[in-house]
Amino acid sequence: MNEQRYTRSFANNAIFVGILILGIILLSGIYILRFYNYDNKNLFSDDSYYNLRISKLILENKGVPLFDDLSYGGRPFAYSLGWPILIVWISKITNLTLEEISILLPIIFGFLTSLLIGLIISKLTKNKNIRNLSLLILLLSPPFLYLFSASNAFAAVIFLTSLGFYLLLFDKKILSILAMLFMSAITFFSFFSILFVIFLFFIYAVVRDRKKIKWFLLFLVIVIIFEILNHYNLLSKYGLPEQIRFKIIQSTINFSYQALFSDFGGKFGLSLFSVFLLFLGIYVLWTDKKYKYFYVYLSVLLLLLISIYFNFVIFYLNIIIAIIGSIGLIKLLNRKWESQLIKNLSIGIVIIGIIFSGISFINQLALSEPTKKQIEALSYLKAKSAHGAVVFSYYDRGFWFTHINKKNVMDPNFFYAPLVNERWQDSLNLLYSKKIEDTIAMLNKYDIEYIWIDKAIRERFYGDRETNLLYQLRNDPRFKLVFKNFNEEHQVEVEIWEYEKSAFLS
Repeated sequence: MNEQRYTRSFANNAIFVGILILGIILLSGIYILRFYNYDNKNLFSDDSYYNLRISKLILENKGVPLFDDLSYGGRPFAYSLGWPILIVWISKITNLTLEEISILLPIIFGFLTSLLIGLIISKLTKNKNIRNLSLLILLLSPPFLYLFSASNAFAAVIFLTSLGFYLLLFDKKILSILAMLFMSAITFFSFFSILFVIFLFFIYAVVRDRKKIKWFLLFLVIVIIFEILNHYNLLSKYGLPEQIRFKIIQSTINFSYQALFSDFGGKFGLSLFSVFLLFLGIYVLWTDKKYKYFYVYLSVLLLLLISIYFNFVIFYLNIIIAIIGSIGLIKLLNRKWESQLIKNLSIGIVIIGIIFSGISFINQLALSEPTKKQIEALSYLKAKSAHGAVVFSYYDRGFWFTHINKKNVMDPNFFYAPLVNERWQDSLNLLYSKKIEDTIAMLNKYDIEYIWIDKAIRERFYGDRETNLLYQLRNDPRFKLVFKNFNEEHQVEVEIWEYEKSAFLS
């Protein structure tokens, strides 16, 4: 009997280790595909380029600069610096380049976070199948794959949150103090994330374990101290940041909802298949215990609502979905079926769906922007234009331009951005400009020298029509096409237009 129990335990632990190794293979596979299959030996995601540039600035300045000359044409250095500083620090220790660390660090955090989540589930339930299946679903989910492959601060945020909650489960004073310190360090990685973790910890202490309230209060005090240290100079010098008064709309879908689902074009959204597993798991919990897990249903609903406005919450929600989904899937596997054929087909569809969702997203990440042709255009712009030249495009290209030492009009970092609402409206007005006088006035207002139009921007704003700004670029002598390349389908990929004031003056 003991021997059987030992054998079963060994097998479950071996599966657990195998799943962790699979996670490393999947995350590494994104870059292997990108580098060798698609011949694009560059980072992907605007997050990666943003963090790489900030890391380089810190390394070159041998400290944190006070001002950023390139973003928004010049702005306060009001950034969360935990992730870039970590990249610089590890680079100095290992003698690896910042680019190499930008690839390796998220994968390492992915492995450690997977391990911690597995250990947390083991502490909460003795059912090792739930642990292993939860982890497998998690590793194949789009939010996890993006989180731990792109160079972004949320990789550290989720790791520190997982580490903190794992240490709290031991109910030991020294481990609880360490948990408070680790979770408080999130302050240096993301301001909104620490607010969410405070909320998460409060709900956990009130609903699940009242003994943790004293630790919550200690956590709150430490966070306040860290926040004062982190933001006092910024607040005293610049005051509060400008309130964002615009909504981002893409492809006729509200961006807030679109970002929730990877199938609708969200950068790291949930897969629709994950949502199916979520409902399956909730159905099982409701059928078995009904109101006993009411706080679970409420938490999922609350996280879904918060995710609409704060997309990073998807990373937390995804973990809960993986756990609830595994419960539903195990119930599906163990239930009695009238037909073995229907059982095998149903389970097969579910398993294939999980695998296909993950594999297809890995391929999507490997192909994601900037593409090889976009990198080619950026290399041209870097070589042929002056340092600090102003390049205009849609805001989500902004980090690419600052990465090659050019100024942008806007980028995705709205926090403390100068006149961010005005710049947003001006950017849209320029893209949709019908009058050449308005276009020229806007170009002069921001000292714009180059205009970047790529295939995605043409499709997003103009479709098949050559209208507005596109028409003006091709028909006004003040604009000169200085770069153009084509993709594999012989379609125009990127066009770079130079604005020449002298053409009008002459």
